[in-house]
Amino acid sequence: MGYSPMERAEAFLRAGELHDALDALSEQIAAIPDDQAAYRLRIGILLRLAHQEPDQHDSHLQAAAADLTHLEPLMVEDLIHQYQVVQRLQGADAAHQLLIDRYTGSSPGDPAHDPRWVELLLESLYQRGDSATAINLLFDLPKTWRWLRWNGDFHALKGDDRVALDYYCSALDTLDETAQDSAPKAAGFIGNLRAQLLIRRAAMYERLGLYAEAEIDLAEAESLLPADPMIRFRRGLMLFLSGQPDSAFALCRAALEDERQPALREAMIDLVREEARYAAVRAALGV
Repeated sequence: MGYSPMERAEAFLRAGELHDALDALSEQIAAIPDDQAAYRLRIGILLRLAHQEPDQHDSHLQAAAADLTHLEPLMVEDLIHQYQVVQRLQGADAAHQLLIDRYTGSSPGDPAHDPRWVELLLESLYQRGDSATAINLLFDLPKTWRWLRWNGDFHALKGDDRVALDYYCSALDTLDETAQDSAPKAAGFIGNLRAQLLIRRAAMYERLGLYAEAEIDLAEAESLLPADPMIRFRRGLMLFLSGQPDSAFALCRAALEDERQPALREAMIDLVREEARYAAVRAALGV
């Protein structure tokens, strides 16, 4: 008994033979024109090929766009593929408008209210500096750590540092409550999220002149992400601003000499070069 076109497509895909997989899927769709699974699989392959074959970039994406018209109803994965096609064929503005139109034209429970779609929309709004639209959108979303964090990000973007600080505090508290109900295997993921929130809150403490509080948050973040020397370097800067130069210089020097992520060295040096208040740090480090 021979293999079906769909079985051959899946086998070719596992082997990395994308064009053979496309041929098998075309055979499957010719035989069953409304095979939604085949269309979805073909769209994913076309998107991969558009990235791998620049000379065929547009034709692959146009083929993916044509396949998307055969899907009904659209799932969130389909919407994300549609967004990727529009972004790569028509540009960021058209993709942003798609995000807005899909979200505003939907209701809770629809795919465009899925957190993955909302995240794409918020990222696009952040890139445009549109805090007002984002904060209005976030008002109706559940007060989970994810949306509280985004509230903090947008208030920070518009310069409302104390409001942003409050949101990051709430996000951390909510994440801690979530962590209590999480499986042990999620501990590393939760720890990474907590570290990122601590880094954000430390930035607000710094902007408010609360350097000791910022250093405490960065110290905890470093304990969660010990391989990131940038956190250690920023801790050193907070110690310096808190009036502890010797400890500050030692931490900053150790971060600069960390060989695990040498690419971050220039970024650390740029931090102290950009601000006059770090002249003594530059002198101590010889940069």
